[in-house]
Amino acid sequence: MTARSLPGLDVCPANISPIPKFFDSTIHNRIIRKFDCGYSEALFHRFLAQVGTLQKGLFAKTLIWTATTGDLAAYACLYNASIPIKESPIVESLPAWTRKDQLEIPCVKLWMVARSVKYAKQNLGASVIQYLTMLFASDSNRTGCRFLILDSLESRVTFYESLGFKRLKATKTSGLVSMYFDLLPIHKQIIAAKKVKS
Repeated sequence: MTARSLPGLDVCPANISPIPKFFDSTIHNRIIRKFDCGYSEALFHRFLAQVGTLQKGLFAKTLIWTATTGDLAAYACLYNASIPIKESPIVESLPAWTRKDQLEIPCVKLWMVARSVKYAKQNLGASVIQYLTMLFASDSNRTGCRFLILDSLESRVTFYESLGFKRLKATKTSGLVSMYFDLLPIHKQIIAAKKVKS
């Protein structure tokens, strides 16, 4: 998927480009290091070191949204992951052969998602999360995944719950709360809407 083919945010502050770009080392050196998302500086710089390594090894992709000034407004680092089938929220609805033969359910992990403190209280964080759910629920998605998953700070759980995320059965990893978003209902809505239009 190229940057040109990516859709844009539905709701976005006026001075931010709704269409994201893919992170690269040029962007990293130019704008990322000036970004303040409210995390501790040590944690953020550890993330910066890791994301470059992950991208070089093709383990992850990071999308960024920039302001008209060129400053970084928000980013989302994603990679393919899985959850054990016994911890899946849909385990009871799966066919018996699936529960027996398949050990894991494919997911996309929202590893780091953040918006600049400059854009607090402007709905940018929620817009980025909603954008990602639509991106992976669409029928043009090129990766097989049923869920988006993330690890949330306890203080942010209510925020993610307001966007449709739920707690996983196995929760609280390293002080974080594991959460998931089921993409199938939105995917069905998208397909149904296309049928109506056609």
